Amino acid sequence: MEKYRMVALDLAQKIESGHYPRGIQLPLETELCAMYQVSRITIKKATDLLVQLGIITKRRGAGSFVQNTEHLHEILTGEQVQFTGFTRQFAGRRVSAEVHQFVTHPATGEAAEKMCLTEKDLVYYICRTRFVDDEPYVVEYAYLPVGIVPGLDLQIVSGSIYAYILDTLHLKPQSARRTLRSLLPTEAEKQYFHISEPFSILEIEQVASLDDGRIFEFSKTHCRSDRYAFRYISVW
Repeated sequence: MEKYRMVALDLAQKIESGHYPRGIQLPLETELCAMYQVSRITIKKATDLLVQLGIITKRRGAGSFVQNTEHLHEILTGEQVQFTGFTRQFAGRRVSAEVHQFVTHPATGEAAEKMCLTEKDLVYYICRTRFVDDEPYVVEYAYLPVGIVPGLDLQIVSGSIYAYILDTLHLKPQSARRTLRSLLPTEAEKQYFHISEPFSILEIEQVASLDDGRIFEFSKTHCRSDRYAFRYISVW
């Protein structure tokens, strides 16, 4: 991670923890330079990022002041929160999974098209429900190329796939294209979600790439709208 992002993340964590409460002035640039042992340019880029994300505001001639103190980790590392996966997103709570289907087959149809694969390429297909404190939150339908993410087994799929990708394979997710839709649950999903009446759920379709440009995942995650929030910030 670039130095200015590390500084911005550390400042955001201090703000979220209450070390710098809302409305308080942050240390001056010179003090931050000494605190983090970085240049003024790095501090300026870090605080400019916090301004863009609505976390602090800069007042001409007065300094930088805390503006937002909520969900700062998700705001600053929004992509990485998703990339480190569902398990780490709900760190500190009991996260589990029920695997409904886990198979390997040639890439075809939408998965092949989205990941630029051919039928010569094998993919894993995984369908599973993810639970938080024994309550169903999401149903995931995911395709991962065997050639890029080798070695998946039922034990890994029953836990955190992204932890395996990051910590065991040492791959580096870089970017994702996401499409959000509202739809009704299928009959199977009503059972997975433990519901009897239909209600709107959120679908997050994702095509995710590594830092070398290879696509390592095509997935559709169906989220219970009453238990799962997807936070999104646009920066101009």
